Amino acid sequence: METVSTGRERMRRALKGQLADRPALAYLFLGGARHVLERLGQRMRVAYRDPQLIADAQMLAAELFEHDSAMVPWGCLTIEAEAFGCGIREPDDYYPQIAQRPLEEAADLSRLSDPDPAVSGRMPLVLEALTRLRERAGDDLFISAMVVSPFLVAAELRGMTGLMMDFIRDPDFAEALFERVTRGYRALPEGNPANGRLRRRAIRKRGRHARHDRTSPPRAIRKAVSRPPGRCGAPRSPRCFCDRAQLLGSTVLRGNPGIGCRRGQFCLRG
Repeated sequence: METVSTGRERMRRALKGQLADRPALAYLFLGGARHVLERLGQRMRVAYRDPQLIADAQMLAAELFEHDSAMVPWGCLTIEAEAFGCGIREPDDYYPQIAQRPLEEAADLSRLSDPDPAVSGRMPLVLEALTRLRERAGDDLFISAMVVSPFLVAAELRGMTGLMMDFIRDPDFAEALFERVTRGYRALPEGNPANGRLRRRAIRKRGRHARHDRTSPPRAIRKAVSRPPGRCGAPRSPRCFCDRAQLLGSTVLRGNPGIGCRRGQFCLRG
C-alpha cells in the first residue's frame, strides 16, 4: 500500500472511503486541554480570545497526540448563539457559557441580531484563527471548522426548556424561530464573500440541520408535533408514551401519572 505522508491526505482518503496506511485520527475538540494549555502556560479564557493562541494550541495538540486533523473553534458551542444575540460569560478554565438569552422571557424574534462573520461576536476571531492555523499547518493537517446546528442555536436563544414547551404550546413560534435561525445561517456566506469562501472550504457540517439540509427544520417540527392517536385511541400529545409503554412493559411506566397521553397518565392498554 502506498505510504501516506501527511495527516491531511490520510483524512481526505478516509472521507472518500479509501484505504490509507492507518485509520485517520480526527481531532474534534481540544482533547487533553489541561495538558495543552499547561504546556502553553495559558488559561482557557485567555487562549480563547487570541487567534494566535488558538492556532498554537491546535498545533501543540497535534504534536502531543499525533492526530491527523485540527479544528477551530475547539469545542465551543456558543459562537453562533452569541452572534444571534446571546450574552456569554467566560470562565477561566472552561469553555464560554451562555449567560443571557434574548428569547428566554419573550417570544419576540425582533430581539435577535443578524449574524455577520466580519463583526458578530467571536466570529471574526474564529476566522482569523482558521487563517493562522492554515498557515502554520501547511499541508500536514486536515483543517476543519465547526458550526453547530440551527436546532442548538434555537435552544440557546430560547432555553432548552422553553423551546421544548414551544413545541407543545406554540409550535407556530417554534417553526418561525427555526426559519429565522436557518435564514441567518444561509445568509452568512453572502454577507461577507471573502469569509464565505473560507467557510465553504473549511466548515465541517455538524448537526442534522446545519446549512444544507434536506429536511427543513419546520418540517421536522411539524412531524414531531403532529402524531396519530396512541394505542389507547385517545388523542395524544407529543409527550405521549402509549406505544412506548407497550415496548418497555407496564412495570417500567406504571404509577407515573401526569406525563404521557392526554388522559393524564401512561396508557398501558394495547
